[in-house]
Amino acid sequence: MEQDLRAYFEKDMPSTENIRVQYKLLRNGPTQTGVTYPKYYVWATISSNDRIISEGAARIVAVDGTQFVVTDFVSKNQITSDPGKVQNIFPPALISNILALAGEK
Repeated sequence: MEQDLRAYFEKDMPSTENIRVQYKLLRNGPTQTGVTYPKYYVWATISSNDRIISEGAARIVAVDGTQFVVTDFVSKNQITSDPGKVQNIFPPALISNILALAGEK
């Protein structure tokens, strides 16, 4: 997952040599409904040279057991400016945790 997360964030970065992505699962395992691909929810922190570039909540889909695809990323700045933005993307049980990680009450 870390490699695919890094590839997702690197595509918008001018220089990728020092990009580091750390993530924390927001739920212990994947969420899967019916025949859909399993979804993971993470809090990702993207840094370069020990400086945080961005952080936020991401929804990631495990595709055919071979790769992870980021379907949605909502940055901490987006969450603090519009906390309702996460409600259509993330499960209700995760919203309070995401808001707390973003510094919202």
